[in-house]
Amino acid sequence: MNLTDETGWPMTKRGISSTNYGLYFIGMPFQFGLTSGLVGGVGRDADYISRHILSH
Repeated sequence: MNLTDETGWPMTKRGISSTNYGLYFIGMPFQFGLTSGLVGGVGRDADYISRHILSH
């Protein structure tokens, strides 16, 4: 299972795995914005991922 790039970070687009269908990540630094890795910013990313899950 190829999950990470050469630096060890998950290969994702806005927290959605680009290599493994149905795998999601949240809270990574700069996942979408400057605050993605912080408690105050993770909500926006969680909303995006949950909408993606519901639409698929």
